[in-house]
Amino acid sequence: RFLRQFAFILSSENFVRQQAYARAMEMIHLLLARDPHLYPLVKTNLKQCYRQLGTDEGYLGYLQSLLAIKFTSTILLEVTVELEAVKGPQAALNFLIEHLRRNPTLAGLDRLIELNSKLVPAEQKEDFHILSELIGSLNREQAGYKCQNCGFTATTLHWHCPSCKRWNSMMPAANR
Repeated sequence: RFLRQFAFILSSENFVRQQAYARAMEMIHLLLARDPHLYPLVKTNLKQCYRQLGTDEGYLGYLQSLLAIKFTSTILLEVTVELEAVKGPQAALNFLIEHLRRNPTLAGLDRLIELNSKLVPAEQKEDFHILSELIGSLNREQAGYKCQNCGFTATTLHWHCPSCKRWNSMMPAANR
């Protein structure tokens, strides 16, 4: 499984370098259909593929369909960034609130505060800034990845768990 995922990532990167964006996107879609948690590893290339192919709306639609299949905080946050760019902060805020009710995360709460701060009067912005700093510091203290085999936690992704030595057992931590 690990080798196949790694091959898809490397293939997609190679296709991007060759400016074969449709082929790179195909590789990334195949990868994420198997494991949406790997989105952070291909996010930049996927976004570039959609941009180069002139289908920005397709990128947002794809992310929303991916989120419907499997919730990940990273995808949720990216959807809100894209929604804000296309439809404004209120649309992004509404979407975020709907998802945070089912899947609350610190990163989601931080983004909620950020979006709200854009919609309040100037005199209230400082309050939101203080809240955002507090939530951000709590979020940074959280482990980003956890081994599904032994429970080892880390702030960065390891393909090979440093503790139990198992391959491809590190997954994004659910509490982020």
